[in-house]
Amino acid sequence: MLVPAPPIARGFPAPGTVVSIPLLVLWRHKGIVSDLWHRGKPMVVSGSGRASRVCEEPWDVFADGFSVRDDGYPSVLPPHEAVRRARALVGTRYRTIEWNCDHVVAVAHGRKPESWQVAATVAVAIIAFGIFAARQR
Repeated sequence: MLVPAPPIARGFPAPGTVVSIPLLVLWRHKGIVSDLWHRGKPMVVSGSGRASRVCEEPWDVFADGFSVRDDGYPSVLPPHEAVRRARALVGTRYRTIEWNCDHVVAVAHGRKPESWQVAATVAVAIIAFGIFAARQR
């Protein structure tokens, strides 16, 4: 059963906060802390590759056995607005390059939908290809 957040949520980030878990060495899976709770923990909205869509899921499902890191609150939007914007994206299809967890977090906080993790991956791939091509000459 889902319930509204308790007045004092000890040990958990406030609604609208960006949280993340480790994913593939250097990358992180990110989400937005919800204002709904399930079994004593907040829900998290994220672009989930596992679910193939943006979803609002229990904290432990988002965490997937990892420790969840509080990545802060990257905007001046009120928390209820960041949560509303994140929740409005629920159900949209996950696409690794075009629409992933970074994009969802950015849009929820009123920013341009972009992913520094995708940009960094592309840059590293281009550099690696350049080094490989130079060595083949």
